[in-house]
Amino acid sequence: MIKPKGVCLIFGISIKNKFDGDAAGLTYAGLLSMQHRGQEGAGIAVISGNTIVCRKNRGLVSEVLSANMLAELESYVAVGHCMYVAANSAGNNPGENIQPIVTEYLTGRIATVHAGNLTNAKKLKDELMTYGIAFMGTSDSEVISKLIAYHCTKEKNVLDGVKTAAELLKGAFSLIVMSTENDKLIAVRDSSGFKPLCIGKNGNGIAVSSESCALDICGFEFMKDIRPGEVVVIEDGKITYEEIVLTPKIKNTGICIFEYVYLEHSDR
Repeated sequence: MIKPKGVCLIFGISIKNKFDGDAAGLTYAGLLSMQHRGQEGAGIAVISGNTIVCRKNRGLVSEVLSANMLAELESYVAVGHCMYVAANSAGNNPGENIQPIVTEYLTGRIATVHAGNLTNAKKLKDELMTYGIAFMGTSDSEVISKLIAYHCTKEKNVLDGVKTAAELLKGAFSLIVMSTENDKLIAVRDSSGFKPLCIGKNGNGIAVSSESCALDICGFEFMKDIRPGEVVVIEDGKITYEEIVLTPKIKNTGICIFEYVYLEHSDR
């Protein structure tokens, strides 16, 4: 059974000009700059009309995503991910655990990229299965994506669905959710701040990244680290909402020490 670890990276971008389709190319560059965080699988998803197009597979970013493939992913909104897994992982369906995780529900579609680990993933998965929701893989990330989709249906909008679902998550997580509802990007960091997540901007839009080295490579100026428990909404290359909404699960916040001594790029 494949068991994704917390050593992953996430990247998302929203460009102001809808006629500029370079979001996938910039996401590719962002993933390359953080390849040290995950070498087992990679993927990019973009919004195309009312649907989401995703390309992902096992391997390094440069092996998975060719120039021709990037040309097929022309869009102004994109999310990307690289995955690390245990060295001896095999699994029957390893590809199902590679992100982004694309989930459809009654009123829309989302693509979710996630870094971290949940401590209550099995409980959430078992509950969702009682509602008739099926799972293809074994990752926490699929649980998160389908939990968000379920609550988007109940809440009737994606922001409230993300906020409700995120309150139910226990453990370490940084998320970027891309939605076909107004082509939103929603970034979320857990209330303890275990996993890093930061925002950058330039004249063309906004980018969200696990590490600021990716922002530098892609030409974005570092704005801030997303605060523990904060949700940020980005639409048309602009931040339209930011607020700390998640209830702290523990008394003290603090980033995982391994981010500093083992994982982070030397430029950060």
